[in-house]
Amino acid sequence: MTVSFLKKYNLIVLNKSDSNQSLELEFNNINQNNLIIDCNQVKLESFLDLFKILFKSQKFFKKSLVILTENISFCNDLNLIPTLQEAIDFIDLEEIERDLDL
Repeated sequence: MTVSFLKKYNLIVLNKSDSNQSLELEFNNINQNNLIIDCNQVKLESFLDLFKILFKSQKFFKKSLVILTENISFCNDLNLIPTLQEAIDFIDLEEIERDLDL
């Protein structure tokens, strides 16, 4: 797992060797910021339950959680986005909505 800390968001890139536990530990160690998790190298199904929990946590703190995956039709409960640029744009739009209380 690699983690990049950027101004508007944190980017976590999951590797095949990563588990739910390692992602949860990393999530607890980073500050409450918008989060993009790149799942293109792992099976998305393995992390779905944890993603739903993380999604609720991020929503509570008024932050976004976006999952990068090519399989965007998999789950309607999460923000599944195919590219990093689209994920950044999605976060920007959610920030604007929160600023406007929409």
